[in-house]
Amino acid sequence: MVAMAKDRAWKYWSALQSNEGRAKMFKIAKQIRKERKDIVGSKYVRDENGTLKVKEETVMERWGSYFLSLLGETNEYQLEEEDKVKGPIWGLTEQIVEQALKSMKVVKSPGPFGVTSDLIKAAGAASEMFISGL
Repeated sequence: MVAMAKDRAWKYWSALQSNEGRAKMFKIAKQIRKERKDIVGSKYVRDENGTLKVKEETVMERWGSYFLSLLGETNEYQLEEEDKVKGPIWGLTEQIVEQALKSMKVVKSPGPFGVTSDLIKAAGAASEMFISGL
């Protein structure tokens, strides 16, 4: 059984070494590539009236007008501009900082200032006082 399968495989692959075999191999590869290719967009689209657009230029114009209509709408839920709060944030106590430090995980990457939670915990009460004073 195994010898027969090896013999068939040998004949098949040795046939690919000829010009016809190479052409067949490239045809198969092209077919596989075509099957794996994602469908990026459709070749047609309907306009506002339901008319079918087939030409690439008209399809692109329709997509442009569609996205312009989406992006051109005004937002009904736009919030009014509020005054910015200046100064320190009140109510940040040492107890809150201590609870936050206890909940922080250890051996994590540092934040934007390059300080890890391990470093802050190692500083102890001094770090809590400093952070609560910010």
